[in-house]
Amino acid sequence: MALARIEEEIIGHKLALSNLYTQKNTFSFIFRLPTEILVAIFIFCARDYHTKDHSLSLPTWLNVSYVCRHWREVALNYPTLWTYVSTMPHRWTEEFLDRSRKASLKIRVRLPYAKDASRWLDTVEKVMHHVERIQELSLDLPDAYSDKVLLRLSSRAPRLQNLKISLRNYPSESSVVLFDGDTPALHTLELSSCPVPLSSLKLSGLTTLKLCRMPLRLRHNIEELLATLSCMQDLVRLYLDRALTNATGFVSSAAFNALQKIKSPHLSRLLIAAPLSTVAAFLSCVNFPRNAKVRLQCHTNDDSSLDDYSRLSSTLVQRFCMAEYQEPSIRSLVIDSTPGGPRLTFSTLERHSYVSSSLTKWGSKVPLQIVLGRLEINRDRIISDICGSIPLTHLQSVHVSEPPTSSDFWMRTFGHLQDLRCIKLSQGDMPELASLLYVDCTENKVGHAPNQIFAPALEELELEDIMFAADPPEDDTADMLGTDLLSLQGAISTRERARLSMTRCFADEDDTEDSDECYSDDDDLYYG
Repeated sequence: MALARIEEEIIGHKLALSNLYTQKNTFSFIFRLPTEILVAIFIFCARDYHTKDHSLSLPTWLNVSYVCRHWREVALNYPTLWTYVSTMPHRWTEEFLDRSRKASLKIRVRLPYAKDASRWLDTVEKVMHHVERIQELSLDLPDAYSDKVLLRLSSRAPRLQNLKISLRNYPSESSVVLFDGDTPALHTLELSSCPVPLSSLKLSGLTTLKLCRMPLRLRHNIEELLATLSCMQDLVRLYLDRALTNATGFVSSAAFNALQKIKSPHLSRLLIAAPLSTVAAFLSCVNFPRNAKVRLQCHTNDDSSLDDYSRLSSTLVQRFCMAEYQEPSIRSLVIDSTPGGPRLTFSTLERHSYVSSSLTKWGSKVPLQIVLGRLEINRDRIISDICGSIPLTHLQSVHVSEPPTSSDFWMRTFGHLQDLRCIKLSQGDMPELASLLYVDCTENKVGHAPNQIFAPALEELELEDIMFAADPPEDDTADMLGTDLLSLQGAISTRERARLSMTRCFADEDDTEDSDECYSDDDDLYYG
């Protein structure tokens, strides 16, 4: 009995000490924060963790409920804080669902690969019992458990606004109808390798549609997509990455002739990574604002032809070269090589040097980016035609890697531009560069007449990793002019304002291992 009394006294003292600490905390500044401020901080922590973390452990923000009695009371009495549910142990999933009461849920489930996923299925099933409360749902599932999870999404989802499903190597040939087709509030839909028919969901209020990495058997044909788009008048962002089949022959079909153009009046971002014929067909069939940012990646195959590129050029002309098209003015162009083919980046900056490797980087200064696919033949002609389909009147800067060597290409593509001030060439050779830049106003001599001078406003020529011949050609003819550095120096000297800078450029000496590195200082060219 004496021991029991001692234990009771210890407990009493602990409670008294705890009360004293609580009273002491009331004098601290952070304790005086209004409840609304604390809640806002807690919500920020929960949302930030929810969007970034993919671990299977307890959320770190949960510690805020253990700092002090006041913070715990605030946290437990605010149901919205507990609506950010991710993949976590089953007991804590139940606790979050209970504490959230009837508030709308934001669910994020990412199951590990099959060997570890089974023990998490009970947690997922527990969450799916609350489908009618789900506002945001993000699923990232391995193939072995995709069917088991998706089949539990059969009830209507009246609150669902954002739906994102990513399946890894989905094996099934059949489609899945989700939420009994009843998603009246849905405005964001992202599907990756997911066999959900678009026609099975209510998409009239959709503002974002993203379809990517669809297996060939699950890809949509152009007619199905256009029929779906016709009911999405509020669409703002559309991303189609390996989600469409080849549209060869569609533009010449009766279906195309009978088709009325689809109008997407609010579209501000468009990404299409698809076969070349499909990209051209889509642009021919859909009207969207001229100030929308566009990313095109054309995949080529044995069926791709020059006609497809011509059709692409024609659609770009119709879109960008109409009389009423004014903005944005293209001021710089970067043409570089990628594994997918030449990439053309059109920018409103006076000089655009950095190009992201990802088409999903939506810089406000890059209204258009095009990857043309692997070009086995007619590379220069195709690039020239695409550039000619875009209004480049105000172009001031051009950067080309692995540049076309023909002066015909440069004159055809950029010869008409009067404001071109900066040219940068990298990684290649330019045997006709000097003849292109040489200015001679007299008749019957090498060069161009005054009204045909290439880039008359040129102020800067920058060369990087460009190869030249070591010595001037013995036969000093127009065709050979420009194969060596001295000829280039002479051509630059005919331009009053031009300045030459060179980095890691070499003079090739008859295929020997050694080469002379050259560099420049203002207008003077030196050999190192």
